[in-house]
Amino acid sequence: MGSFEISVPHLERGVLNARYAKTKARIRDLPTQPISERMTHMIKGLLRGEGIKPHHFKRLTDDEQNTMTHFVKRSSVMGKQRSSYKPDKDLLTIKLGEIDAGNDSAELREEAVKLAEKLYRAGILLRSEFEQVQKETE
Repeated sequence: MGSFEISVPHLERGVLNARYAKTKARIRDLPTQPISERMTHMIKGLLRGEGIKPHHFKRLTDDEQNTMTHFVKRSSVMGKQRSSYKPDKDLLTIKLGEIDAGNDSAELREEAVKLAEKLYRAGILLRSEFEQVQKETE
């Protein structure tokens, strides 16, 4: 996971234990610590290559949000994940531009909604952005 490796057995017991992948050294500013079931679920999602959904992140405590933000920034996980969706986001922008320009194709509208839903589920679009796309394509 980025430049870190996470101990899955520890994670299964609700403990965040991360080390540098190359040296196996402990990370000074990310100590081994107990974490909630919600945070465990989010980290497992990152390990599976899923993004962090904003509504899941908001359910964490302030300390867990700080830890998760620090962890993700240091491991560069989200940078890789977000950049992999750039072509989809660009395509959505093009499709919405075509709709705004007057193309009233039902197929185009359906494709735009499906693409927006994919980006929303990946945590790239906020719920409000997804709902805006739905309104624009009605």
